[in-house]
Amino acid sequence: MAQNVVSRLLVIGNGFDLKCDLKSKFEDYYNNKDDMVKTLEKMNADFNNQNTDTEILQADVLYIAGFPRTWGNLNNNMKIDFNDKNISFWDFYFYFHKGKLNNWADVEYFLNNLLTIKSHKTHPEPDLEKSLDMIARLKYLTPGLSVEASFTEEFKKLKEDFTEDRETLILLFVLLNNLKYDIKKQSERHLYDFLFDELKKFEKNFNGYLKTLQDEKYKEKSQQLLNKLSHNECYNLLSFGRL
Repeated sequence: MAQNVVSRLLVIGNGFDLKCDLKSKFEDYYNNKDDMVKTLEKMNADFNNQNTDTEILQADVLYIAGFPRTWGNLNNNMKIDFNDKNISFWDFYFYFHKGKLNNWADVEYFLNNLLTIKSHKTHPEPDLEKSLDMIARLKYLTPGLSVEASFTEEFKKLKEDFTEDRETLILLFVLLNNLKYDIKKQSERHLYDFLFDELKKFEKNFNGYLKTLQDEKYKEKSQQLLNKLSHNECYNLLSFGRL
């Protein structure tokens, strides 16, 4: 007896969910995370305050990293532990850029911009690794009672060259102040492992939000749409959405 052969493959993604009226957009996620959004809104307001210039950010980043304070006190107003509030680095990073995020492909674009090492001369995107390496080197060279002159000169030069890029400074601030990134362990591997763990945290948060949306109405609409797409024939399904 001949077996039925399924020759139709349906590949669906977030567009399928949106067609079924599932609020699975980037904006929907943040619109439903009240506590997190209030925290991020306050931080963005403080970062965008006209009195918060790059020199204050520089001073605070270095102070948080363990250097003596000269001036600057932004971190005194932002003692928010992201780990306690279950906010990931990527929750902050995407929200910080939400004005530029028109669709989910843009999330991948920003991931690529941040994680791909580029030359600052040709690419203005933040280079967290380079800046963290510089801070780690500064800590190693911190002048003591008896330090070689060459170390003192290198320390002075590194501090003079420390990034003035505002976005990089903000991301450094969040890593060190709000996520307690351990600068003593700084290396390319440690940073990327850390950011990968933060990405898994973001995905878990977002997945938890999407699970709250799967009611009977969604299940009914999704089945109706699948039947329509398959012309009521047998099909195999490859889903990149919620189904």
